[in-house]
Amino acid sequence: HDAADPPAVRQAGQLPAQVGPGVSPVAGELHEAVVRKLFQSLMVTLTAAAEQTASYEERIPALVDALFTFLDERPAFSPIVLREIIDGTGPGRALVLDQMVPALDRVEGWLRQAAGDRAPDDFDFRGAIVQIAMNAVVRASSGPLREPIWGSERQSLSLCWWQN
Repeated sequence: HDAADPPAVRQAGQLPAQVGPGVSPVAGELHEAVVRKLFQSLMVTLTAAAEQTASYEERIPALVDALFTFLDERPAFSPIVLREIIDGTGPGRALVLDQMVPALDRVEGWLRQAAGDRAPDDFDFRGAIVQIAMNAVVRASSGPLREPIWGSERQSLSLCWWQN
């Protein structure tokens, strides 16, 4: 793991709750810096997964596995992302727009390029990516409810068109 992603930020409770009213400017700046570094680390992880695969059929499982593993190793990250998405206002909104949207754009580009003409013309790449990613984020945020709700396996790949 790189210096931008120290082990301390992986443990729940190590990050300020969120940016917004009632949060000191220093805590808000720390929160924003940590979230930005985590998104950068996520993109390094996803880029490595995409670059290690050539075919569409290999790239999807590699990206999904990389995402799930990244989130599993950083239990504080998913609840923060989820909270920022749900809140949708203030500085947290800017974090989501500045960090998550470009990540989605990049993953969508990798998948479209790898799929070529094999995907159905009307296949909603963005919608599929968001569904799988949000499933992973909510799953990783669920604490003790995770296994009773999702089970012990990662089910997201069964939602993909080429698996059927």
